[in-house]
Amino acid sequence: MWRVIIKLLGTAALFGGGVLLGTYLSGEKSTTLEEERLRKREKELKGLEDELRKREELTARQSAALKEKRGHPGAPVEHGAAGTAKKAPVDEIRLAHRNLFDAIEANDSYSVYGFIDDVNAIVDAGLGERAIHWASAAGAADVVNLLISLGADINASDMNGITPLHSAALHGHISVIDILIEKGAGVNKPSSNGSTALHRAVSSEHAGTVELLLARGARAHVADKAGRTALDLARETGNKKIIDLLEASGAGK
Repeated sequence: MWRVIIKLLGTAALFGGGVLLGTYLSGEKSTTLEEERLRKREKELKGLEDELRKREELTARQSAALKEKRGHPGAPVEHGAAGTAKKAPVDEIRLAHRNLFDAIEANDSYSVYGFIDDVNAIVDAGLGERAIHWASAAGAADVVNLLISLGADINASDMNGITPLHSAALHGHISVIDILIEKGAGVNKPSSNGSTALHRAVSSEHAGTVELLLARGARAHVADKAGRTALDLARETGNKKIIDLLEASGAGK
């Protein structure tokens, strides 16, 4: 759209220049001053077009980098028994919401506001996810704040019982975790397999997230449906820092 506007501006400038030129001169030959003005205007327009092209390329690279960080462009995340992330094929529902997905990934709350109609609508029928699940998994703190202000259910569960807090914990997004808990997210709410946000933070080895969840009331002794506590998972991964954090919280007693 910007390219069209620039071309129209350029055409208008040249047309206007021609009219002024005809008025100013009685003959067919233009003055050096008028020619210089037109050349300067063309140069300015070309510079603007180049700048917009660079911004478009940068935005495309940023979007690609964000998607690569999550493992696959637009790929929904399935969660195993231990809370580990597993890639799944891109589904038609997510592709249908491509603009919303890209805006969330870029933490562009302004665009998200324009794209979203029902803040609690299911945007991924395959997993039963809502926009706040996507925003929490992406670490899009500004978007999470926006969605909450619009009435998003911060304890909404997808088809696997995954809440926004689970998603944020799995990916280690501390700022989003802080927002969700501050707004009333259930710190110890279990998923369908009994795992909590703490289980997910431990399984993905995010020590800072584990520390934050413990400080905000996460219960380390809670076991999932397989009978594993967060400490059991930490011992499986062998992450000493997380083991020490959990043991210091009394999880091993």
